[in-house]
Amino acid sequence: MAAPQEEEKIATGRFQPWMSLRKRKWLILAIILLINAIGLPIAWTLGVSYYMTRAVLFVAPRFAANLTPEKELDLRGEEYVMYTLQQVRLLTNSDVLHEILQNPEIRPLWMKEGMNENDVIDSIRKLISVESSRRSPFIIVSLKAKFARGLDKTVNALIEVYLKKSQEANLYNSKLRISNLQQRQSELMHNIPAWHSRRTKISEELGVTTFQETNLNPYDDILVSNTVAYNNARRLRVEAEAKLNVLDKVDKKNAKATPLDAQVNEQVANDSQLKSFKTKLIERRVDLMTQLLGLTAEHPTFQRTEREIAKIDNDIQKASEILSQEIRGRILEQRRAEFLQAQKVEQALSGEVQYQREQASHYTTLYNEALALNREIDRAYKQLDAINERISYLNIEANAPGFVRVDAAAKEPRYPEIGGRKKPLLIVIGLSLGLALIIPILLDLLDMRIQTVGEVHKLMGFAPLAWLLDRKDMRNQELARDQLLRLAYALQREYLNNKTRCYVVTSIKPQGGATSLCLELTQMLNQLGIRSLAVECNAFKPDACYGETTQGLAQLFSSSRLPEQLAESILPATENLPPRLALGENSQRYLITQGHFPEVMDALKNAFDMVFLDCPPILLSADTELVGNLADGVLVVIGARQLHAGELKRAMRLLERIKPSLVATVLNRVEIYQGGGYLADLRQEYATGRNLLRGRIARWLWKA
Repeated sequence: MAAPQEEEKIATGRFQPWMSLRKRKWLILAIILLINAIGLPIAWTLGVSYYMTRAVLFVAPRFAANLTPEKELDLRGEEYVMYTLQQVRLLTNSDVLHEILQNPEIRPLWMKEGMNENDVIDSIRKLISVESSRRSPFIIVSLKAKFARGLDKTVNALIEVYLKKSQEANLYNSKLRISNLQQRQSELMHNIPAWHSRRTKISEELGVTTFQETNLNPYDDILVSNTVAYNNARRLRVEAEAKLNVLDKVDKKNAKATPLDAQVNEQVANDSQLKSFKTKLIERRVDLMTQLLGLTAEHPTFQRTEREIAKIDNDIQKASEILSQEIRGRILEQRRAEFLQAQKVEQALSGEVQYQREQASHYTTLYNEALALNREIDRAYKQLDAINERISYLNIEANAPGFVRVDAAAKEPRYPEIGGRKKPLLIVIGLSLGLALIIPILLDLLDMRIQTVGEVHKLMGFAPLAWLLDRKDMRNQELARDQLLRLAYALQREYLNNKTRCYVVTSIKPQGGATSLCLELTQMLNQLGIRSLAVECNAFKPDACYGETTQGLAQLFSSSRLPEQLAESILPATENLPPRLALGENSQRYLITQGHFPEVMDALKNAFDMVFLDCPPILLSADTELVGNLADGVLVVIGARQLHAGELKRAMRLLERIKPSLVATVLNRVEIYQGGGYLADLRQEYATGRNLLRGRIARWLWKA
């Protein structure tokens, strides 16, 4: 029974429209009454007849100008669309509606005594419809009202005022635009002489005749040239200072020759007077040396000659030293003079540059102001030319036709065009009937609880072992008993063929009907000659059907004389109840077996042919898994309209842990509604013993 069938398309039987409608007939009636109660008065109020008149405007894509074609305005693409939208909005502008209400022929039609003009304008705006398509050059102006008199005059007056406003808003024939241009013209004519006068004063102060953007400020030129001269003087001063410092530098520590010594030696070597003096002395020294060649040291002439030679050498050296000192002093004085001269030039130019900078800031400000005045004057003259041309152009084009013209004027309506109560009333009635038919069916389709045998079959992969009708309806009693008997026969065959003797009977959620099914199956099997016992294993919530006793299953787990106490604890069968073993006293909401449950199960199987263990809901208590390990099979009772598919799947995953040899499902408390298709027919055929013939449409409507 637990083996899944091959995958196939399984009809769940959830879609039973006729049964949904019959089951919720009071809801259908309430929907019809509610929608009609709300909708009919609204439809009656809104279904008033309206008269309507229309006028058509044509929006030309090109403005017909009076001047040359170059002056024509040509609206293309998005410009034309935007212009058309602007005209659509202008048609219902408050200023336009306010002006038409000043018409003595129009005002009495809309303004009643005590009414506010703004409220009337808002009401007219709601009644006016302006339609325009992107692909059409036409604007359709419609006005609807409960009366026909004067509608055409109102629309035509609206268009007349709109065209006037449109011309004023357009580029041409705009008095406001011409007035603004003339005002700007006066401002420019007043400003230009003042700017000329200011520029003349600046020119006199600066001594400049012209001011040009491309030329530098002349005072900037002076400042630049003075800055260049100052930089050159500063460079010369640095050079002179460097030369002086180099000449003054004496390396006393290393006693090396300095650059000054080199220059002095060079000038001494090149001095002509010193050369002439040294030449004469050297010639005399040569003569003296020649005289010494033949004399001995003791000769009186020898000593005198040596003294003269020494004097000549001393004179040469002394002359050279005197000349060196003169040249050294002359060079140093020359360098100091050059340095002082460069320093004074630098200081003078520095003061001049500073003065020029102070003056240039003032002069530059005035020069830039003069340049700005030049630009303002040029811009003013250009604006004057453009304004004069624009004013002339607008004056010439004042009488040119605009973009918009009337294509068809409004006419007085003779018959109402829209409205009426018949159509809205029929729509409300049809809507109420449609919703009354759809909502009950949708409620059943959206109800995700398991309702039919087909749903259990599709979820489990195998069909339920049995399905039992809801026995609250007395008409279901006989057929439900027959279905229960079929279940008992199936268990009997399983017992005779496969020796399946012990079943766990459990539901998935509380009040699923597991206890009632357990007791009824036990009683029927006893009637079929199979000794059966119902055992209460539900410590989570004991049932009063097993009787109130202190001796029961809980006491057998600690009994030392199990067979004798088992015989004493079993309650005998009565007219409505089978032999049964109550739970007894148990201090917890779960079984306290002390590890003796297998011994108790052996004792129960020795005493009876079949044992049904009434266990708590599997999703709420772990006792079902404990007891399921010792049973031969599990009967899962599924209450119709009691649980969702996910709950059934979770329960099956829990059963997979204990891996029972046999798992079967029983769909309990299946409801039957009058005209509910197969089940209703089955009950009637069972009661009457006759076949019920149905047509094709009826078979489709009642298909389960």
